[in-house]
Amino acid sequence: MDRDMVELFTEPGKGKGVRARVTGRGIRPGCLIIAEDPYIFCLDMEEMKRRCHFCLQHRKEVPLVCSGCKYARYCSEKCQEHDQEHHRMECEVANLVSGIASNLRMAVAVLCKMRHLSVERGHLSSIAGLLSHVDDIKRTRTGGLQAMISTIRTSLKFLPDYLTDQETLETIIGKVMCNSFAILDEEHQQVGSAVYAQASMINHSCKPNCVPVFRGARVEIRAARVILPGEEATISYTDTLTPTQERKDHLLFNYFFTCQCEACNDKERDARMQCLKCPRCGKQIPKTSALQLLSCSCGYKLTSGDFLTDMEDIKNFADNLVNSRKSYAHEPEHFLYLLERCLQLLQDVFHEDNVNFVSVLERALDVCIDMEEWQNAVTYAERLERIFRVYLQNDVGLGLLYKKKGLAQLNLGRTEEAKQSLLTAKRLLIVTHGWGHDLVHYIRDVLSELDPEGDEHNFSALQST
Repeated sequence: MDRDMVELFTEPGKGKGVRARVTGRGIRPGCLIIAEDPYIFCLDMEEMKRRCHFCLQHRKEVPLVCSGCKYARYCSEKCQEHDQEHHRMECEVANLVSGIASNLRMAVAVLCKMRHLSVERGHLSSIAGLLSHVDDIKRTRTGGLQAMISTIRTSLKFLPDYLTDQETLETIIGKVMCNSFAILDEEHQQVGSAVYAQASMINHSCKPNCVPVFRGARVEIRAARVILPGEEATISYTDTLTPTQERKDHLLFNYFFTCQCEACNDKERDARMQCLKCPRCGKQIPKTSALQLLSCSCGYKLTSGDFLTDMEDIKNFADNLVNSRKSYAHEPEHFLYLLERCLQLLQDVFHEDNVNFVSVLERALDVCIDMEEWQNAVTYAERLERIFRVYLQNDVGLGLLYKKKGLAQLNLGRTEEAKQSLLTAKRLLIVTHGWGHDLVHYIRDVLSELDPEGDEHNFSALQST
């Protein structure tokens, strides 16, 4: 944590948080405020055999396997050597817990630290200041906490020295559940989970002013816009491109608070996120809680029960299709056909500003890129761009979208358009990822090839002198 820019504070009724120093000069967009290795982390189950357990890079083969646990895998001797200090604490139990849920594997990782590092026991632990919400978990998940503890005890029954008392186990599980970050790769897809001692102190907003980016399991948090002296630094714990009630439900269930941020109180924005399309004239009809009272300026009234039923059925179909993408990994043509059919159905009831299009368009874009259907990829990128521009500002997803769009345009020979898209991607990703990130370097290299005498070439020459 950069103490020159940010400081911890405590607010009654809210707890700890991070803010720009009251006596400072504020924070500019792109400034790095936290860079931190994880206290604990684990890969998602499906990623464990295809990613290095240290650098987290995806590999066709991960050749080196730990001779002790036969579980940890590494892409090189260098990665295996760097991970030794961390892995030696978990090696004895790694294979025993490899099949349990990721949050429980992380809880076991905490137990391993407590077993090998005396400083991590009790009030001096690195995560002693994190909230556990044990009482809330017990209240909302009857029997769930005890079931998780039973799973851990069963998994470690032959290594009882790693176990501890019931209250401590409850606290550990609670802290893991309520403070975990999803580790995202360069394409913004989840590959694992982690807990960070400092980054976990940053509170939530559905309109955050900071954004986390990952380099392997290391998190870097940068300001996404100007943060004034004394203003709280925030990130989002949920998908900001979902309607307010869905965000509130997710946050209450997982983090036990009701969000009252600026975005959650913007009823006009929320109505637009859920807007319907008039079946008669095609105009936007902002959605309200009283669906039966909705009407269009053309005079059409949404009173048809069939229309409302179709709307919910189509939304559920879209959600189920997006969530089943891994089932179609070897059938991209069929998956794309289903996605295109889903988009047609969505267009029948939702206006193009509706956020229900986002996840389907994102999947269609990625499939088109994988299949090298560049024209369709550009079309889907432009549709996403329109929605993103309505609801997002300096966001990782927006920068990555312009990168994909630019590369698709480049493959179509539309060089000037590609340059503009990639320049926009670079501008956004410098803020979210920083100048030194591999993704920014890659885009700069592509731009240099497109315009050898341009600014990118001159900048690279200056850096090398």
